[in-house]
Amino acid sequence: MARNLRNLRGKVVLITGGAQGIGRKTAEAFVAQGAKVAIGDLDVDLAKKAADEIGGDVLALPLDVSDYDQFAKFIEDAEKALGPIDVLVNNAGVMIVGDIVDEPQRVTDKQLMIDLNSVIFGSREAAKRFVPRRCGHIINIASIAGKVGLPGLSSYNAAKYGVVGFSEALRGELRPYGVEVTVIMPAFIQTGLIDGLDTENSLILKAVPPQPPERVAEAIVKAAAGRGMNHWVPGWVTVLDPILAALRWSPRLTVAATKALGLSELMSGGAKSAARKAYIERTTGQAQ
Repeated sequence: MARNLRNLRGKVVLITGGAQGIGRKTAEAFVAQGAKVAIGDLDVDLAKKAADEIGGDVLALPLDVSDYDQFAKFIEDAEKALGPIDVLVNNAGVMIVGDIVDEPQRVTDKQLMIDLNSVIFGSREAAKRFVPRRCGHIINIASIAGKVGLPGLSSYNAAKYGVVGFSEALRGELRPYGVEVTVIMPAFIQTGLIDGLDTENSLILKAVPPQPPERVAEAIVKAAAGRGMNHWVPGWVTVLDPILAALRWSPRLTVAATKALGLSELMSGGAKSAARKAYIERTTGQAQ
């Protein structure tokens, strides 16, 4: 793998939602391998601060992934400054929790726009550039929620299931052209995504404690140096894949399992907390 990582030197990498959390750690990890990186973020001042602190060839640009014109301009401006794109990391995302009956449609729309529609748009724009060159790598950040439905995460599940299915289908479309597609499926990560949730009393989080964002960044960089596939973070969570598949055949067992693991309480418990409301307003621009 070390030999493969050397292939990243000089590559141009674009990261959405790159000012903090997983995005920032991913930028740091690519720069450490000698890559040139453009980070796009809603908070361009924070993105510029991150770029200055990371050092190396890092460019900070404004990016609202739900604005397709701005997304296209982000790619164009990054290529003008750094050269043709080699890797796109569709990392920007939000996680809205709570019962669907209490979720305003405008918030649902924003969730799907950021977590799914922008991934499709960004992947298409990257593929248009990669296919003629017969190279390139698209890395889409999904979630364990892209494999198992969790009470209190209905619209987030819809988006992440969509990202997984889209990425797997896209991989089949693009691999004949030498273009790779990877989907990263993290469990709970220590970022703003879990602000306000009752992480202290959840049985599942005792078994799979929240991971530092560096773990996801490491998986992304390793994936960029290899062939496109599905990656769980932490890696051992992959053993759950057949279990999760089996649960889908028994709705009663699924409900019992999510209750026993404390997943229902985890999501609903913090849904209306002040920290959670602040997170939603900060990331979607919508008060809930």
